[in-house]
Amino acid sequence: VMNKQRQEVYAFRNSLLHDEEIFSLIFFDIVHPLCEQLVEKHFQGKITQEGVERYLNNLLTQFPFKIEKASFVEKAASKNKIIQMTFKELSSLMKKKKPIGSDGLKLNFLV
Repeated sequence: VMNKQRQEVYAFRNSLLHDEEIFSLIFFDIVHPLCEQLVEKHFQGKITQEGVERYLNNLLTQFPFKIEKASFVEKAASKNKIIQMTFKELSSLMKKKKPIGSDGLKLNFLV
């Protein structure tokens, strides 16, 4: 009985993780608000290079990935643009992310 329950739970979990539509909705609901919170935390007023660098450093503690800081700083014209660039970069990385382990867990870099 326990083995059957475990199989059912993992089958359901895997269907959620591998269904692109559901995964995209969940990813948006988690990542977009986090990006908005980090932007509000780091940019009270004017967008500065130091603020963008602090933001990126904080972002990297949440999502361990590589990002071209110079290009990001150059394009960071507004809070909305920063959120848009961040979400686009993370979405792109998630689509390219290779599954780990036998269960193919795609959320392995979320904290």
